[in-house]
Amino acid sequence: MSSFSDKDTAGNKIDQYLSDAGIDDLTEMVLALSAEVCILRDRIDTHERLADLGKPLTLENTEDFEPDQEVMAFRSEQRQKVIAKVLRVFRENITRDIEAHKN
Repeated sequence: MSSFSDKDTAGNKIDQYLSDAGIDDLTEMVLALSAEVCILRDRIDTHERLADLGKPLTLENTEDFEPDQEVMAFRSEQRQKVIAKVLRVFRENITRDIEAHKN
């Protein structure tokens, strides 16, 4: 993948990494949605842990929940899996481009 440069209506430089600005926009949307999925997964995990503790699933209990180190590590691992799935295509394309330039 190559990086292209363009300017927005104010004359600011815009980095473009894919062949079409529309694809860059779509990529940004997918990444933003992926971040929201991770947030929702953390919230669901909180609800499951509250339920296991026998606590009601109230807004207050959800907001007051403080994950311990084990929970934080679990959530971090889950986020890394989501990120790896979402970015798999980019990683494969970059690897392919690097290999093509070696030959």
